[in-house]
Formats: sequence, structure tokens, C-alpha cells
Amino acid sequence: MRAGRFIGFAFAIIFLGLGLLFLLATGSPTNGARHADGILAAVLLALGIGTLVLTLKFLPAIKIEETVVQKIDLTGQTELEQMKCKSCGGTLDASALKVAGDGSVVVNCPFCGSTYQITEKPKW
Repeated sequence: MRAGRFIGFAFAIIFLGLGLLFLLATGSPTNGARHADGILAAVLLALGIGTLVLTLKFLPAIKIEETVVQKIDLTGQTELEQMKCKSCGGTLDASALKVAGDGSVVVNCPFCGSTYQITEKPKW
């Protein structure tokens, strides 16, 4: 959280708390300055709400963006071979490969629309 946002929230809480305290004081039967306390309560509540609105509007929260880079480590000798769709036999390029949310590699054929997961054969 940014320091300005923290300070804005702190002042808003202080103003709102004091405003509520003075508002409660206006209901006391022994309070001789009810009118003055009521005005002060209204001013403090207005300051608290105003500070809260200004803090939320002009000091937005910091957005944290995460970039996930997935690296594939190939074991042993690998050769580049042309991939073909299992359904229609169409030639697939790198744009047909996507990484799914669970980390598996999925092929989307642009010719027939088939979607399937690439499985790796055991190396032993």
C-alpha cells in the first residue's frame, strides 16, 4: 500500500471516529453545548467522508502484474520434425500450440478445429 493511501485512510478513520463521538455527545442530557457539538460532528463526518472519497479516487491501489514464463527442458537429443493433425493430417505450426492452465501442451488445429493434448512417450 502506498504511503499516501495509508495516511488518507488513517485521517478518514480519525475524522469519522471523532465525528461519531461528537454525534453521540449531542444526545447526552447533561451536555450544555449540544448545538455546537452537532455542528462539529457534521463537519468532522463530512471531512472523514471527503478524505475517504479523495483517497480512493486520487490515490488508487498499486496494481501488481505477474508474468509467468514457462520454459521447457528437453532431455537428450531432439530433432525438429513437422507436426501433423491427428484428425485431418493438416500441417501444424507453432501458433497451433498453446499451454493450458494446468501446464499441459494443447494443439488446436486451424483446419478442422480439433483440439487435443500432446503426450510425451516414456524415454525408457
